[in-house]
Amino acid sequence: MTGHAVPLSSSVYSGRSVKVDYLRGLFAIFVALGHLYDMARLNSNASGWLDVPRTLFGTNWVIGFVVISGFLIEASVESMMKRGGGVARYVKARATRIAPLYYVGLAAALSTEWLGNLAFGVDARPAYWLPGGSHAVIGQLFLLQNVIHGVGTFGAFAATSTVAFEVWYYWLWALRIKFFKQRALPLLLLAAVLLLTPKAVRLQSSLTADFCLFWGYWLIGSYAFHYREALMSSKGVRLLARHSYLLLGLFMASYLIFPAPVLAKKYWLLAFLFALCLLKEERPDPSPSSRRFATLLGDASYPVFIMHGPAGILAAWGLDAWVVNDFYLRYAALLGVTAAVSLIVVFILERPLMKWRRRV
Repeated sequence: MTGHAVPLSSSVYSGRSVKVDYLRGLFAIFVALGHLYDMARLNSNASGWLDVPRTLFGTNWVIGFVVISGFLIEASVESMMKRGGGVARYVKARATRIAPLYYVGLAAALSTEWLGNLAFGVDARPAYWLPGGSHAVIGQLFLLQNVIHGVGTFGAFAATSTVAFEVWYYWLWALRIKFFKQRALPLLLLAAVLLLTPKAVRLQSSLTADFCLFWGYWLIGSYAFHYREALMSSKGVRLLARHSYLLLGLFMASYLIFPAPVLAKKYWLLAFLFALCLLKEERPDPSPSSRRFATLLGDASYPVFIMHGPAGILAAWGLDAWVVNDFYLRYAALLGVTAAVSLIVVFILERPLMKWRRRV
């Protein structure tokens, strides 16, 4: 690599952010906890009270993932532009980051359906994230699931809708490198308004509402990074950021009091809380053990997000075939299988891929 080359894996940070690694790892685990809970509860002897803690996991943390993605992509883009990188370098960096594990996960989802039918029979398949037809598979191949109307998800790969969203956001963000540069970044607010009010531009017949809404959450993360210095110069923002974990905890705890549909209308507030968590000052000089654990969590975040669907569905399929009804045993089994599969993917694919990207 020459002295002026831009590595595919670039960052404005000196090293990795321990805080960001912790957050994205925990968010992935919380998303998986919710989905695996639903899989374990089907055909089990679970009692009603267990539905209460379930409300604390799931979609809420997916929003956090999207905010983090916007934050980190803006960080990467600004670093890349300072080093002289352009759109071609950006596209290559995003493709090598997302595509390998995404398509490994899709292959795992397709294999799950084949292996489950072969080993346990179609009648024993858990009624959760049922597979669609060939059009659904084609939709996943081109990352169109839930992006446009009429293209749904494929069975065990259903959790990846937001990954598809983010890939399209990446391509939109390439315009930021090509045309807008740093001083004109506020002009992208116009793009946010257009996408968040699809009726104004007659997009309601093509793009889904979720795709438009999550674009707004993604932009919150991007703007939080770009304007972080200006934001943190405000005493009010610093105070909110300092207590952001507490505020986030209070929001999540409110699910124990208010119905989920009511709080779903407040997802914008949740996205801002996630952005405040990212702006919170890092603890100085974390211990080596804390760094190692944060690195493992960060490395595992994408594998957990991609693989918990195939691993969980196949494990639940087997438990249903063997008539295992105890909820706690089912949940423990699904968690164990998902953790094992995710760690295997971390060490045989994710870390070697990241090492290669840093080298080239």
